[in-house]
Amino acid sequence: MREVLYYHLIRPHTPSAKANFVKLYINDQYWGVYLNVQQLNKDFLEEWYESNDGNNFRADISTRSTPGGGGGGGPQWGDGTAAINYLGSDTTQYQKYYTLKSGGYNNPWTELIHACDVLNNSGSALETTFPEVFDLDKILWHLACEIAFVDDDSYIYKGKMDYYLYQDPITGRWTTYDYDANSTMSNNANRVNWSPFYNATKANYPLLNKVLAIPAFRQRFLAHMRTILQTSFDFTYVSNLIDQYDAMIKNDVFADTKKATSNQDYLNALNTLKSFITNRKNFLMSNEEVKVAAPSFEESNYISLGLPWGKVTKDEQALITSKPLFVGGLSEVNVWISTEFTGAFMKLAMNDAGQQGDVSAGDGIYSVLLPAYQSGTLVRFYIEAVGNDLAKSRAYDPAGTEHHLMFFRVENETSATSTVVINEFMASNDGIIKDEFDEVEDWIELFNLTNEEIDMTGYSITDKSDNPLKYVFPEGTKIKANDYLIVWADEDGTQGPLHTNFKLSAGGELIYLFDKNQVLLDSVTFGQQTPDKSSARIPNGTGNWVIGDHTFSKNNESTSSASSALIQNTLSIFPNPASESFFIENNDKVDIDVTIFDPQGKMISSKKLPALSTTIISDIPSGLYFVRHNSFTRKLVVY
Repeated sequence: MREVLYYHLIRPHTPSAKANFVKLYINDQYWGVYLNVQQLNKDFLEEWYESNDGNNFRADISTRSTPGGGGGGGPQWGDGTAAINYLGSDTTQYQKYYTLKSGGYNNPWTELIHACDVLNNSGSALETTFPEVFDLDKILWHLACEIAFVDDDSYIYKGKMDYYLYQDPITGRWTTYDYDANSTMSNNANRVNWSPFYNATKANYPLLNKVLAIPAFRQRFLAHMRTILQTSFDFTYVSNLIDQYDAMIKNDVFADTKKATSNQDYLNALNTLKSFITNRKNFLMSNEEVKVAAPSFEESNYISLGLPWGKVTKDEQALITSKPLFVGGLSEVNVWISTEFTGAFMKLAMNDAGQQGDVSAGDGIYSVLLPAYQSGTLVRFYIEAVGNDLAKSRAYDPAGTEHHLMFFRVENETSATSTVVINEFMASNDGIIKDEFDEVEDWIELFNLTNEEIDMTGYSITDKSDNPLKYVFPEGTKIKANDYLIVWADEDGTQGPLHTNFKLSAGGELIYLFDKNQVLLDSVTFGQQTPDKSSARIPNGTGNWVIGDHTFSKNNESTSSASSALIQNTLSIFPNPASESFFIENNDKVDIDVTIFDPQGKMISSKKLPALSTTIISDIPSGLYFVRHNSFTRKLVVY
């Protein structure tokens, strides 16, 4: 039960393997209840990162010559050789202590050496260089979880084993995550009384020794530790969870004739797990740095057009406001902003001086006016309050930074009149249409609805709402009156000006068309496509979407066979992955039914989304889900 419980309790804070119980049969012979833990492979990475194509290392002291632990003869646990220490520029020195499990981002070993160099040799510049190369928050959450649950198979104890390093190819930054949790939550006095800064005084543990020596990072770590103690160490919650697991497996454990321990050992261990939660929380909360009072928040939000949580357009400057509280006064209040789905946050100072959008000076409400952002931009943010005490203690709103955040998306400005539309496309071309190079490619047909030629210079087409300029039509691109323009979605711009830098997915995709001012002219969100069939508007240029025989560069109403099945699904989900809550957006002009299923096909939720609306969904447990509208299905990860 220990490992299943641990992974469940840290999942809200750090990337965590799935774990469950299984009944094990070998050659049809029953061997009892066993632990089943997810492999830390590319499937795992896909659940936690925007891309799983990064460099994934396991620290595993592969050259240890003595089996079965830290015996003599080879590199010892705790010597730090695989703790991201700098071992020089020779890659073979690192290959002794790390195993590359998967790589796809630049030169994996060179990248690892660079990370070790930055961590160990930046000197006083580390406060600046570390967040550029490492994902500070993910690492602090991981370290805090390992220390809180006294994981002695870990970075913080062995300094070289049983943890993973992953370099996100989207951001280029490194993070750490846990492996092998079967030695967590020990009630042994030597472990339940671990300091919250366990091994931070040892130079060969640089993530602890160097990172936690930086005051701002140390206080952020303490804020995360307090959050873990407030949530994952709630005795009633954890005790009930243990009882649920017990009810699930107890009978099978007792009936197991092959187990190496007694039934009484099992019962005693249940009480040990429960008492650990109380004992460990009490010990940590007695620590002088942990128990220091920290700021709190009464309310934080953003205001647009005078409305809290209002719609934000590309010309609108959202006002971020927060009311932090601290008995000793506040040294600073900041908002951390990111305009990327993943990546580093930028700090902006907030003020209570009646400036930069702040309404009233001295009223305790801190504000900052954000710049106007491009249409489609997802703006993620959280608030940091720094106390005016000696420690400069910190608190965050939301507390689960940087994975639990506030956010808004800048709405695309939509044209009131249609001039050019997406008229037809084929996302599953098996050879029925070929481009000018005699190659089989996906294609998109645009149609000029007007009686005048339209200059498309500076117009753009994209498959990402937050990147309206992904493919921009070159100068001189024109569509004659009531005529067509074919765009090849082949990700091969070397073949000519009308070959885009993106492809279409036969399983479902989005297409957006913008004018030169990034005003949305037209869009379509579609589901599964049929090979060698196109999706087209009927009536031509204005009608609903149907699937049928293609009418490449012709009037769609001349098609010989067209299914009446509506294929337009204007469903979008953000953020994804999500933590605790997410939004489902219906851009269609009609109400739609949306259903959420788990991987086993169990319905979790069913909603009717009004036309042109955005609905928040919350209280969905962590896991993988499928959001479905008609035949259109999207994957959603909640962590």
